[in-house]
Amino acid sequence: MGLVKANPRCYKRPVTDQTRECPMCGESMRIKDRDDVQIVPGTHQQIVRHVREWICPECDYFEEVDDDNAPQP
Repeated sequence: MGLVKANPRCYKRPVTDQTRECPMCGESMRIKDRDDVQIVPGTHQQIVRHVREWICPECDYFEEVDDDNAPQP
């Protein structure tokens, strides 16, 4: 019986621009978009800033996405 050698790439997790390795635990980090709302003291004015962050679901490590080499949504 002839066995076929498995393609090594078929068992690896596909790496996309939306994931990267966590520096703390080595798991896959994902990009999360959120709005950061800041209230100006003494007024009712709110400043909303759109933030893109790399989030690690395993260890809760996070960092902001660099604008230089940020993947587009």
